[in-house]
Amino acid sequence: MPVLIKQTTKLLDSASTLIDLRGVYLYEYGRKKPLKPTEWINKHLGKTKSNAKDGTARFDDGLISAAALDSQHFVLIAFRPAKLKDKSDLARLRGILGIDIQHPEDEAVGGMGFIPIVTTISSPGFQKLAKAILAKDLPPGQWPQNPNHTAAAVVKGIQKKHKLGEDAAALYAQLLALPDPTTANLCTWNGWTAAQLTKASAELIKKKLVLEATRARAGRSIFLPGEWAELKAPWLPIETWKLPHLVELDLNPGEPCPAGGPMVLRPFEDLFAAAWKRVVDGDHPRYEEVKRKRK
Repeated sequence: MPVLIKQTTKLLDSASTLIDLRGVYLYEYGRKKPLKPTEWINKHLGKTKSNAKDGTARFDDGLISAAALDSQHFVLIAFRPAKLKDKSDLARLRGILGIDIQHPEDEAVGGMGFIPIVTTISSPGFQKLAKAILAKDLPPGQWPQNPNHTAAAVVKGIQKKHKLGEDAAALYAQLLALPDPTTANLCTWNGWTAAQLTKASAELIKKKLVLEATRARAGRSIFLPGEWAELKAPWLPIETWKLPHLVELDLNPGEPCPAGGPMVLRPFEDLFAAAWKRVVDGDHPRYEEVKRKRK
């Protein structure tokens, strides 16, 4: 994986790499006459330059590269991931994707799915994974999902703030941070029996840090208070409060799950620390109070 991350990053950092953003066919279909592809680019992107050799009209400003082939009624737009640097660049890509066309069936290529992937691979959290995967400080046979091994300071902080035992504090850290703290996973990661998990859970329930409930496909019986996201298999449903800290992004593509579902895309030590920092800073899991006017 470290080698793959390095090679993929090298590809995205190359100035010669182009990724499809959008392709549009512009046919009449008996309706109002559409713009010609060259006119479409001139209107929405910028002034084109004609290429007599291949019959195209092209636009290129570094970030965006586009070609219009009037004889084929087609516009193809791509972007250079190496030039995607800031929020304004991201806004430009979104703007191009948001340009409406008369008939959705005219859409040939959709690049919306590429943008979250590019921003995630380039993100600080994902780049740290290459080193975290090779780390030697995790005891043999142990799991990084156990915060006693990867985030001992977080467990101690939870113990102190909420006056909990070590097992209950570790469990709370896992419930705050991890997308898949099922009963089976928790017992595996922590080396616990079912009785140990029940005891630690009861401590959190007593402190009203979690609630006990039955929820479809959850694989567990305790949950953080707050909004619940029902997801389709293979993804497990999850508390929506967790989604922002599963990744560490420089650029936010506006997609809470860039990998298609809730995956941890940063080192576990960073994940536990980020989740706990949100709580310490006042952004703790809770239900929002909805105020309504009554007649």
